Amino acid sequence: MKASYRWIQRVSPTDQSAEELARTLTFLGLNVESVTALAEVVPDGTVMAEILEVEDGGEGPPVCRIDAGDGPVTVVSRAPNARPGVFVPYVPPGSTMPDGARVESRDFGNVTSAGILCSAGELGIPGGPTEYLLEVPVANPGADAVETLGLDDWILDFDLTPNYATHCQSIVGIAREANAKLGSGLHWPTPESVEGTGGSSARVQILDSDGCPRYSAMVIEDVVVAPSPWWLQRDLLASGIRPINNIVDVTNYVMLETGQPLHAFDLDLLEEGRIEVRRATDGERLVTLDGRERILQPEDLVIADGRRPVGLAGVMGGENSEVHAGTQRILLESAHFDPVRVLKTARRLALQTDASIRFEKGADPEATVWALSRVAEILARILEAPRPGPVQDLYPNPPERRSIPFDARAINSLLGTDLDRDRIIGYLGRLGFRYREDAEAFEVPSWRSDVHMPVDLSEEVARLHGYNEIPAALPRTEVMGYVPDAQSAAERDTVEYLVAAGFHEVITRSWMPPGSLEVLGTPEDHAFRSLLPVTNPMRDDQSWLRSTLLGDILRVLREAKGVHGGARIFELGRVYVPRELPPVSLPEEPLRLAIGATGPVSPPHWARSEMPEIDYYFVKGVLEGLLDAIGVRDAHCVPTDAHFLYPGRGAALVVSGQVVGHFGELHPAVAKRSDLDETVVIGEIDFAGVVDAAEAHIAVSPAPAYPSAGRDVALVVDESITHREIVDCMREAAGPLLEEVRLFDIYRGRPIPADKKSLAYHLIYRAPDRTLTDEEVEDIQVDVLQALHDKLGAELRS
Repeated sequence: MKASYRWIQRVSPTDQSAEELARTLTFLGLNVESVTALAEVVPDGTVMAEILEVEDGGEGPPVCRIDAGDGPVTVVSRAPNARPGVFVPYVPPGSTMPDGARVESRDFGNVTSAGILCSAGELGIPGGPTEYLLEVPVANPGADAVETLGLDDWILDFDLTPNYATHCQSIVGIAREANAKLGSGLHWPTPESVEGTGGSSARVQILDSDGCPRYSAMVIEDVVVAPSPWWLQRDLLASGIRPINNIVDVTNYVMLETGQPLHAFDLDLLEEGRIEVRRATDGERLVTLDGRERILQPEDLVIADGRRPVGLAGVMGGENSEVHAGTQRILLESAHFDPVRVLKTARRLALQTDASIRFEKGADPEATVWALSRVAEILARILEAPRPGPVQDLYPNPPERRSIPFDARAINSLLGTDLDRDRIIGYLGRLGFRYREDAEAFEVPSWRSDVHMPVDLSEEVARLHGYNEIPAALPRTEVMGYVPDAQSAAERDTVEYLVAAGFHEVITRSWMPPGSLEVLGTPEDHAFRSLLPVTNPMRDDQSWLRSTLLGDILRVLREAKGVHGGARIFELGRVYVPRELPPVSLPEEPLRLAIGATGPVSPPHWARSEMPEIDYYFVKGVLEGLLDAIGVRDAHCVPTDAHFLYPGRGAALVVSGQVVGHFGELHPAVAKRSDLDETVVIGEIDFAGVVDAAEAHIAVSPAPAYPSAGRDVALVVDESITHREIVDCMREAAGPLLEEVRLFDIYRGRPIPADKKSLAYHLIYRAPDRTLTDEEVEDIQVDVLQALHDKLGAELRS
């Protein structure tokens, strides 16, 4: 948004320069991006000249006799408005024009033209018209043109954020802010009443009060459409708006001044001389002022006459009611439209205008009549004898003024200041907030649609007091102790343990592609097949929420193998299990731990050319160490037939008697479908089941005070007997004196029968209160061997 510095000064007089005012406003939050002179390249020596007479130049351009202060001068000009009695800017020979051309006397047949009579565009005024001379009704010949024409002005270019755009998209809004900070006073544009001097009125009806809460209108007769006076054109050009004619220019001028958009209809082009504000019918058409036909929808709000739409409410008028050179009667519209409706229409039609921008941000609903009267006042000043009619103001449901509770201590607490109560009230009062002592609240002015909560009042106080005046201080906070719950602590310990074991944590997607369960070879009746569909997937591979982490673990291993030659990864993540299908409630979201590893057990080393590959026993050792680290004592492994594991090379993990997961070497068929050629170990565990079995407190025993006694034993047992069965039998028979059982050898082959195996154990015995004798140890060992023979059929290996 662009605004004239002199125009702001007229409303809020200030001694600050344009740059200083820009700095003040920027510190208030109204960011000024640049300050530029209105006509910084006006040729030196440009003065005002009176056209004394205009002669026909025959085949050449017309010849003007002018008085530029030093006697008559002859200048040729083709401008259509060159005529005796007007005052125009004159550039004498020897000057340089804004485009770099040097002005010299030139011969036109038998006439020598000494200098140039200029248009606004030729003087270097941004956007100024070039087709006609810049004229003023009265001036002193020879007077400095910059001063006379008011070109000693600067353009402030604002980049307003949405909260400031609601009330600062006008000269009055900017001046109100400047006055609140500087206290320079306000010369409010208060129009005198000019209505009711013989003009008529039109019939106005609001058929959609939600889209148009207020509609004000006035008919003005006996108007004459002509170019606007220079002072009006100058202020429009400084604001970046091209002058059109006096009627349209005045509505734009008042919009810039007050922030209230207005529109003028040619009353004689309105069918039945009436206005309706209504929704468009589906497919209704309107040719807007830019010459384009718009196809409307029922969501669009239109201004219609007795037969058809004549304007898009809050956006743009229609060609069928446009003010033109022959217009004699106009209907002025000053309304308040719903911001959302205007925004949607403007965006759908790609038709953003100065009016729509102001309505979208939130115009002042109380400004309609004020702006209407201001237009009538200016037209009465620049036209000979217009006849305005009465103001018609339809406002069926005026809203109540918002009130916000006032608490000076809360404002100081939020800002970190120590402002007294009266000072805060003064700040807010200068911004237009009215303090109601009876309610201990502030009434929000109608132009501040962005203020709704007490915190908004704090922001206003901070702006006016000055952000740079608020002391810098570190926030005071209380540091409170944090005691993690069992699951949080277990999650933390799990991550730390696995990272220390050489694993990398990964975080994968919460959904799974449809074919991932086929890759795993998942049976049709398996729990993994209970999938929760995504209603609106963004991609085809996001159509289901995951029921297992294994698919993505395999994907990451596949992508990592070409880069690192192997990988060890894990993920702690949730899966989604629907309670019923089709789903009618939120699913269960159990936390799972998935691990995957491939490659050598250790990196290559100069002392060993080959390293063993990661296998079932590797992942088993990792999981046993993890369970011990988080306090799970009752855990063991049993054979499993999990569909994704290699038969005989995987196990089910049992914790406190419940199967909580499966791990082992990946099934060859799954590995092939996953494009993994090497040995892969993988597993998924119900983490909640593990945490539930973890001991809250770990018992610590003192270091042994007495020596231990060790015994080795080699047993021959059936292939079906498991290591755990043997250990349990040993402990039950030995009692508390058996401290540790360690398996150190497994043998199959001759002379061991084909259906049997040999397992060798080292048993450690210790008593906490004495040194065991050989006799005591031998007695316990005999009991152990007897129990193994009786219960498991174990024989000593000879």
